[in-house]
Amino acid sequence: MLQCAFKDKGVRFGALGFDDCQHEGHRPNSKEIETLSLLADIIGSYILKERSQKMLAANFQIQESILNSLRQWVFVVNLKWELIYFNDELRRFFPDTGLGKKCFSVLQGRDVPCENCPLEEMRRTGNSTYTIKSCFSKSGLSATVNAAAIRREGGDDIYTFCALDIRKED
Repeated sequence: MLQCAFKDKGVRFGALGFDDCQHEGHRPNSKEIETLSLLADIIGSYILKERSQKMLAANFQIQESILNSLRQWVFVVNLKWELIYFNDELRRFFPDTGLGKKCFSVLQGRDVPCENCPLEEMRRTGNSTYTIKSCFSKSGLSATVNAAAIRREGGDDIYTFCALDIRKED
């Protein structure tokens, strides 16, 4: 019987065994060992990839639940002001929200970026955060908007926004 261990960074997490049930006492030759070792590596890599994907999906669901539990508008835009993420609270106030739509169009009903746009201010000053009080003309709501630039190595920067409604309660 030939056994090949599955290892991740030198730590064993399983094994695969091969047995020749038809030829008792058969000793595998070097070519068979090499082939079966390669097969074990492929299967082990697949198992690790599946585990990683499941872990990433579970973490994403947790993060999504956290962001959707907030009673704040949370959204992320790229350098072109296109929405690449938004939480349920933003969609509740702005039902026409959609991925790829311009934030200034969805939130303000504008065709061009807003005056005092936090994204523009961060670009202009080089700061990684910016806070502003803003009135969202499309909804009539006022909010404190906290924005932050996320600098991505080897990729385009993205910008997160978190807006908290500051209306006075009646």
